[in-house]
Amino acid sequence: PEAAEFLDRNLAADGLIMLKISGLAGARNVTAVSSIAEAQAYVEQYEDDMAVLFQKKLDLSQFTEMTVDLFVSDTDVKIANFRQILFAGGLWVGNFVPRQSKLTAEQEAQLIKVGEYARHHGLGDPEGNNCGIDFFVGPKGEIIVTEINVRWTGGLFPTEAIKIINGGTTDAVVCFDIVPVDQAGAYLDFVEANLPRQSEGPFSCISLGFSPFVQVMNDAPHIFVWHLVLGDFAAFHAAKTAQLSAGVLPTTDLIQLPD
Repeated sequence: PEAAEFLDRNLAADGLIMLKISGLAGARNVTAVSSIAEAQAYVEQYEDDMAVLFQKKLDLSQFTEMTVDLFVSDTDVKIANFRQILFAGGLWVGNFVPRQSKLTAEQEAQLIKVGEYARHHGLGDPEGNNCGIDFFVGPKGEIIVTEINVRWTGGLFPTEAIKIINGGTTDAVVCFDIVPVDQAGAYLDFVEANLPRQSEGPFSCISLGFSPFVQVMNDAPHIFVWHLVLGDFAAFHAAKTAQLSAGVLPTTDLIQLPD
């Protein structure tokens, strides 16, 4: 009854509420529902002891989803990095890491308070821990926190790598993508030719890692890659399109960068 009342009271203009199976990662456990019956049908695929969270659906033309990593120690809470969520086909595929934070001082202070809240509940030690916060920024600059992840996050390693590579002096995109197994050599040659400090072009790129599991898609074996592009993303996309087959890094064809 409590969940049904929440749905009735908070259904968005398009008649949807967000349902999340708490504790799972990568947006695959989040869906929109329009009734308690639809919600019950969805959660049947999960274990009975998993927590179900309902949230009011936001108008994404008015709100921007972002992530920040906080460094939290016994004595300090500070922002380690900032990035914007990237979606393709409705699923999270990676992050846009701007060379300069787009947060105001007031917004940063609010996020640091979230880190202080996490520390109050036990996070923190002399060496420090990571605390990832997923949040939305609204049309008036308001912040709506949706997740507090007291752990290493998917974007932490790439953003720290960017700092080492070029000090965060360029915009960057990091995303999961796929490469046909028979095109892996061509992909690696492309990366090799465009490595940071080696390429003199408007962009550089790095392969941060491969999945050890082969996935068959359209009757062909593929591997997942974790791909980082620094600098001019449009120039990267043009070079990729000209030099590699259409099946290599297809997700990058769908990514639209924020203004």
